[in-house]
Amino acid sequence: MEPLAGSDPGRIDGYVLEGRLGAGGYGVVYAATDASGRKVALKVLRPELADNPGLKERLAREGQALGRVGGDRNVDIYEVVTEGSYTYLVMELVEGETLQERIERDGPLAGPLLWFTTQGLIEALQAIHGAGITHRDLKPSNVMFGPEGVKVLDFGISAIADETGLTQTGAFLGTAAWISPEQILGREVTEKCDVFNLGLVVAYAATGRHAYGEGRPDAVMYRISNLDADLQGIDEPLVAAIRRCLERDPDLRPSMSELLSFFTSGGQESLPDLPLDSTIIVQPGQIDRVVKPTRGQADSSADPPNIPPSDPPAAPSPPPPGGPKRRWGPRILALAALIVIGGSIGFFVSQNSSSDETSSPATTSFALAESGNSVQAPGTTAAPSEAQAATTATPVATTAAPTATSYSLAATTAAPTATSYSLAATTAAPRGPDSSSPIKLPIHNWSSQIAGVYAVGAILEATGNSVEYISADSTRVYTSMCEGDMDLVHEVWEGAFGVPFMEQVDAGCVIDAATHDAKTREDWWYPSYVEDDCPGLPDWEALNDCAEMFAVYGSGGKGRFLGGPVDWLKADQERVDGLEMDFIVENARTAGALWAALDAASAKREPIVMFNWTPNFIEAMHDGKFIEFPAFDNRCRTVGSWGVNPYRTHDCGNPKDGYLKIGVWEGFPAKWPNAYKAVQKMNFTNLDIAQLAMYVDIDGMAPEDAAAKWLADNYSRVNRWIAAASN
Repeated sequence: MEPLAGSDPGRIDGYVLEGRLGAGGYGVVYAATDASGRKVALKVLRPELADNPGLKERLAREGQALGRVGGDRNVDIYEVVTEGSYTYLVMELVEGETLQERIERDGPLAGPLLWFTTQGLIEALQAIHGAGITHRDLKPSNVMFGPEGVKVLDFGISAIADETGLTQTGAFLGTAAWISPEQILGREVTEKCDVFNLGLVVAYAATGRHAYGEGRPDAVMYRISNLDADLQGIDEPLVAAIRRCLERDPDLRPSMSELLSFFTSGGQESLPDLPLDSTIIVQPGQIDRVVKPTRGQADSSADPPNIPPSDPPAAPSPPPPGGPKRRWGPRILALAALIVIGGSIGFFVSQNSSSDETSSPATTSFALAESGNSVQAPGTTAAPSEAQAATTATPVATTAAPTATSYSLAATTAAPTATSYSLAATTAAPRGPDSSSPIKLPIHNWSSQIAGVYAVGAILEATGNSVEYISADSTRVYTSMCEGDMDLVHEVWEGAFGVPFMEQVDAGCVIDAATHDAKTREDWWYPSYVEDDCPGLPDWEALNDCAEMFAVYGSGGKGRFLGGPVDWLKADQERVDGLEMDFIVENARTAGALWAALDAASAKREPIVMFNWTPNFIEAMHDGKFIEFPAFDNRCRTVGSWGVNPYRTHDCGNPKDGYLKIGVWEGFPAKWPNAYKAVQKMNFTNLDIAQLAMYVDIDGMAPEDAAAKWLADNYSRVNRWIAAASN
């Protein structure tokens, strides 16, 4: 429990507040005491939201639904207050610790404790479902170990199964890393959603890590809806039950009653077989166990299954650095020495070693050497499992997250999970810094930019300077540059940021430092198979004539355009209005949700029109085209009388061959002259941007690791950029 904040009240009605238990998007949960001295928990709607009738209804309905939940595994609800100065819910205060806290302190659960914990969760979910509720948000922080055993907390996003009035079209309710494929894809949410989450939570309890890896929420969501879980380290028969819970098809998941029978019998009462045409996924080390017996029958030569001890896997990888500012350090790329001209240059890539035998599957080291004018790569980087050991490095195990690869250029003393660089020069020492002040670089909210900024930072460090990373609004960053709060932006997309960027260039406080070879486009897009049912595409008028075929539930018969997250500010609704199109605009929550929707539609060849951009890894996975709107002109956005609709703005498309530029603060060349020379040589291609995004969104790498791999794969080009600083 945390102390009350200065803005917190000391009392709410008859309840004396004692401290904060947590906070979320809808409000704050307090520990409190009522008039009789009873300890309770108060979930209070945020004051700025309390006047919203919809949110009040949501909280009231949550309390009414919880009041119908029986059993000993769920919190009791005492009162729901929706009138007065505060809107809040009074519930049982459970003393103890969450599953997440316990795992982070003591490591994974094993043996009977793991099985009994799972049994308690199943009993809780059965009681919830019996009241006509789907939890939708089961996760380790919502599982409490208290004096009376396991209890499930926080029905903050629960809704009665047959009432969806509080859920907007296309929205999903849940925490991004702990939701089911059907929530990501916007499909019907049933009790089987909770079965999937149960599988996630039990896998976490057994291993101490998320079954779909770590990283950005959109990357984790993509893996959940498209890839198979990493259940390495979990023994039979438990792993088979978890795998069944994590089936992407809800119909293939077991029921709660089937799971309860399985766990109360210690795994001796088998789950029903999958349909004969379904696929069974087997971990390599379990092939003999699963394939030899006849399907559905136990191996007669094997001992009866007992409650299995779960081998302790590697400790969970630490979360990415938090807070608005990040300095160059652990988990951030570091360059130990500067490449300078003259002499031969050794450029070594190897992984941090670890003697931990319980780490995730080993990846392979690489050694890249430059000799004379030719570059040779003794090891292949096609796939870690196929890479050949180079003469200067041998494969080693790492403690990195299962889906991420750590890269190290030369040896360092960094922690095993940190990504680090060393560019070793054999004939000269690194040049001193241009300035003692760090170069401030922004971190935005799309994958290629985040991975790319770490690569750019590594290059700037190689010029002898230090860097600082600051989370920044991508639309206000150019104003920040004029105010001296930011020094360099390496991805200036014309379609999205051309106007604010050029305004500051014209004002003289931002310099147009370089233009990449990459050509950009951001606009409405569709998979090519849609043309079979909508003749005339990609013309926008043909699309509008076919609007009804893109209709979805809740769109009122109009077509649905699936846009990017709202904070990407793409003015799609303004375009619909400007061109008087028969479409509604629905915004995906993340880029990962966009790709998941595209994959789902493509699998069934269903019509979809959505926001996309290039360069992007998606173009290598899905054949498609951009909608051809009226040609772009800056006046389209500001002059209503210009364009095809004389009464509206935004009656045109975005630039087709937009630039991708580097912008710097106007004082940059004078303050960091050598770094500026390197900046002017930097040049990203469409392939570079697509690869950086793919490493994060598809391969599941941390952005720092993605930058490391990209730098390793492009070291000859990078060396030339850095060498410019010495000229």
